[in-house]
Amino acid sequence: MAATLIFICAISGAGKTTLVRKVLPRIPHAGKVLTSTTRTPRPDERDGIDYNFFSPEEFARRKNMGEFLETATVHGSLYGTRKADLDHALRKNSLIVFVIDIQGVRTLKKLYADAFVFCISATITEIKHRLSSDGNTPDVVQTRICTARRELETMRHMRFDAVIPNHNGMFECATEQLYQAITNKERAKNESSR
Repeated sequence: MAATLIFICAISGAGKTTLVRKVLPRIPHAGKVLTSTTRTPRPDERDGIDYNFFSPEEFARRKNMGEFLETATVHGSLYGTRKADLDHALRKNSLIVFVIDIQGVRTLKKLYADAFVFCISATITEIKHRLSSDGNTPDVVQTRICTARRELETMRHMRFDAVIPNHNGMFECATEQLYQAITNKERAKNESSR
């Protein structure tokens, strides 16, 4: 049986990575495809665990060698999904989750048409509050809010298999909704392939 692929996207700051970190341990046969990036790691992030962190030169070299399924520039940093990271996840898991931006979803959906696309939603006001409380400078907050507004406009024209609201004070509810959405879609796919 082919693996179930799920793309989880959101506007910048909506909490997609945090939600996935909370949900995946509950699904033993699920794995996350590591994203590669040139951005500086945050204090709680580890190379090879949370992301593959590359210098801009190394990222460009790997891109030129054809290692990436998709790449995008987000907030001045490069991000991408490497084929090797997907292959690694597929060897170990039957449910594969991508935590990815809108640009990446649009590219990968062309390659994997049967993948499910979930959107984590939050309001611009909530995102601004989260970004400010995370210690970002006002310039960084403003840049990310501008990006979020552009992403929202793009998302208005996209179709999602599930939309999970992640409003302030409702994290546990959003976690449960994401878990249910993942397990329900996987169950439906498995039943339809029998």
